[in-house]
Formats: sequence, C-alpha cells, structure tokens
Amino acid sequence: MDFHFFLFGMRNTLFKLFQNYFSFTRRETRGILLIVPFLILLNLIPQGIKWAQARKLQHELIAYEGLLDSLETLGFQRIPKEQMWLPADSIPKKKKWLTQLSILEADSINLQIVPGVGEKTAARIAIFLEQLGGLHDFSQLTEVFGVDEALVMKIEEYFFFEEGALKKIPINRLEAAELADHPYISYGLAKVLVAYRNQHGPYTQLRDLQGIKIIDPEWITLIQAYLDFSL
Repeated sequence: MDFHFFLFGMRNTLFKLFQNYFSFTRRETRGILLIVPFLILLNLIPQGIKWAQARKLQHELIAYEGLLDSLETLGFQRIPKEQMWLPADSIPKKKKWLTQLSILEADSINLQIVPGVGEKTAARIAIFLEQLGGLHDFSQLTEVFGVDEALVMKIEEYFFFEEGALKKIPINRLEAAELADHPYISYGLAKVLVAYRNQHGPYTQLRDLQGIKIIDPEWITLIQAYLDFSL
C-alpha cells in the first residue's frame, strides 16, 4: 500500500512541476506524462533485441562446441583454421575467353579491356605508340600520363611484348618541326640538333650527339634505338 501511495505522490509531484515550471495546461501535462514512458520504452526495445540476439548466439556457440567435443570423443580431430584449404580442383576456374595480343596491335579500342585503362588513357597510349614508332621495352609506357608501373603490369597480362621494326628517325634529313613529332624530341631540342648538324655536318654515329654538351647522356641512351644516320 505504501508503494502505491509513493507512486501516486510522485505522479502528482511531476504533474505540478510540469504545470508550474513550463506553464502547461492540465491536459498538456497529462499528455506529456503519458508520452515520456512510451519514449523510454522505445529506447529500450533495441537494447532488448540486441540482448536477446546475443543470448541466442551464445546458446548456439555452446551447442556447437558440444557437438565438436562429441565428435572428438569419436576420434575426429579439429583442424586449425590456418591449415584449412580447398583442393585446387574444387575452385572454379575463370573461363578464358580472351586472346593475348601483341603490343604492336594495341589501339584505343582493345586497350580498354585492361582493368584501370579508360577511354582517355587508352587514347593517350595509342597516340604515344603511334608517335613513338614502336617499343623496345614495356617500361616505356610509364611515360604516358596516367600510366604507372602497376598499370603496365596489368597491360602485360593482355598484351605480350613484341619488338617489331621500330620506326626510325632520319636525323640527317628532317627539319626541326619534323623531328619534334617524336615524343622523345622537344621542339627546342630539335632546333639544337638541326643547328649542330648545319654547323658540323651530318651525324654519322651516336658519338656525334655526345659532342652537344647540352644533351643529357640518358636521353641519348633512350633515343638511340630510333635513330637512322643515313644521308
């Protein structure tokens, strides 16, 4: 009986508190007192669901452990997780439906089959290959904007390297604008090459380029496979 009087007293106290402090009417106060327990209940429901799920999972784990223990008594042994593996024959193999192409056949269309190569990157690679006149190493593709070593490795999965006939640069017969069409020759460098040729005569060997002090020796190594010294 005392407990009921206590609850009744608490109810009246809260009722008067809401009325006096918030200036609520009797009807508004009664509505709020009814809503508050409902909101508290809504907040507790998710916690109760989580607790029930955790209890269910715990019971399932206990049952599973009991099953394993019973199997061990029959002579079965547990295999450590790190030792579990699937036989190679049980792993489905991807159907091979592509034929690997030569890099000499690469164009802006078939390059897009490579993961990570979009339309714009494929176009840049195709233009680079056309202007370069052939590759002597796959690593040259990293000179294309947007292509790094990881992407080159993916390209190698779809295109095999084939060193075809490199398009030669007749360095003694071309003018500056024509030399500058090659990706490895800037227009400024092309003017230097032509000016040196006009002053010292035609280039006859790779060593002649070494006489131009402004030229980096690494560039000579890069360009040598493409040079034609014929007159």
